[in-house]
Amino acid sequence: DHRALITEWDQRLEYYFADRSFRVTIIGADGTVLADSKATAANLENHRQRPEVKTALEGQQGTALRRSQSVGEELVYLAEPIIRGGSVVAVVRAAIPLDLIQKQLWSMYLRLALGALGILALAAGLTLFLVRKISQPIGVLVQSAERFGRGELHHRTRIEGPRELVVMASTLDTMAEQLKERIDQVIQVKREAEAILSGMTEGIIVLDRNFLIRQVNDSALSIFAIPKGTPVIGKSLLEVFRATDLKRLAEQVLRNPEFTENDPSLNKMMEDTFNLWTGSNRTLQVSASAIPNYSGCLLVIHDITRMMHLETVRRDFVANVSHELKTPITSIKGFVETLLDGALDDRPRAERYLGIIGRHANRLEQIIEDLLSLARLEQQEKQTLETQAVSVFALCEEARQSCELSAQEKEIRIQIEGPREFQWKANVSLMTQAILNLLDNAIKYSPPKTSIRLCIEPIEGYVLLKVIDQGRGIPPRDLQRIFERFYRVNKERSREVGGTGLGLSIVKHVVTLHGGTVQVESQENEGSTFTIQLPQGT
Repeated sequence: DHRALITEWDQRLEYYFADRSFRVTIIGADGTVLADSKATAANLENHRQRPEVKTALEGQQGTALRRSQSVGEELVYLAEPIIRGGSVVAVVRAAIPLDLIQKQLWSMYLRLALGALGILALAAGLTLFLVRKISQPIGVLVQSAERFGRGELHHRTRIEGPRELVVMASTLDTMAEQLKERIDQVIQVKREAEAILSGMTEGIIVLDRNFLIRQVNDSALSIFAIPKGTPVIGKSLLEVFRATDLKRLAEQVLRNPEFTENDPSLNKMMEDTFNLWTGSNRTLQVSASAIPNYSGCLLVIHDITRMMHLETVRRDFVANVSHELKTPITSIKGFVETLLDGALDDRPRAERYLGIIGRHANRLEQIIEDLLSLARLEQQEKQTLETQAVSVFALCEEARQSCELSAQEKEIRIQIEGPREFQWKANVSLMTQAILNLLDNAIKYSPPKTSIRLCIEPIEGYVLLKVIDQGRGIPPRDLQRIFERFYRVNKERSREVGGTGLGLSIVKHVVTLHGGTVQVESQENEGSTFTIQLPQGT
């Protein structure tokens, strides 16, 4: 019966596990094989000494890897004890071929590898998609930043993508707009500063600590006779302006700690005055101050040549007026005192003294009248000059007749040359006075029995009036100042002929009011030519 039972179990295992890739064996507590799915249990030897069975009979799970003597394959064994009532009554052992496990492992590894590759491919595709989705707007942002860097601040960034990038694009546009506003403000301030500098009559030079030019206006170039547009930025002060006095003043400011302190409230500056030769002698007043937080120097140059000249003229005018008025007044006062002291009783003496007093009174009257004429002419400069069409020849004839008596006394002949019909717009009284003054001046300083020519020469767009005499002439050194008030070439000679020293100054003012010029050419002992040039449209 025991053998029949073993056969039945053997058949059942074979029935259930015959088509399985693994082997199942049931082993009794004494090591006898009760059933086997791959072999006939009756033909198998006792398995009690098999390592995995031995361990299972001891009540523990047993494992082993070895070659099966029954089936002739490398198998992996797993034995589990069957315990009843605290004792091992049997052992169930499963065995799987090693190459099958290896094939399963390789299959699993292959599936894992393929799965991993699939996941990697999916991840790569997803990553590529995300990268493109992100990189494209990032590329647009980079291009926008580059355009902003090139100054294209009007450009606006348009992207579609993650919210963060859209916000970044909006922020970038806002930054560009604000930057453009700031730059526009800076440009506007720069233009205003340039306009102010260009409009200033003072010369402005900005230097750095190495005395290199950083800024200069046109007035500074003009003062030093440097052509406008000459490249000077970045060049040294001496190289451009060749003025050691400027360099010296700038050095004094930059090397003096009192001037270089970074406190704008101090506003310290140094001033100096020096002469400059640029074809003519010029007087310059220069103010130098340090620029806070810049380590540079600002030079402000005032051309005070004309102011100094006007100051000299003013002093000379005051001195001359005082002298010209004092001389006849002193003479009148002296002769009046003499008459009061008893000279009135001597009729011949009294008449002679009264004649001298009369002449000095006439001279005072003439000086005062000329001064008033000059004052009226200067006042006329601020108003519109009233002119009318008049024959130039008629003006010259009227002036000739007015001084005919004094010319006859010296037997001087005055000739008027030019077209009689030529018309020209002028202020009749003022222009007659100017021609009369020139004729009177020529008569006074011409020798007796000579001639004076008054020439009318119409030219294209202008008319020339020339008074040509045969007098003593004017030395070259006096030609530049001949039209100044009270200026005389020979003071003693001028007093002898009765001049006030204001006649030629009046002529210049009248001509200037008419938009013209007056010039003189003269050779000593050969005579002088005074030329009035006036535009015909006056």
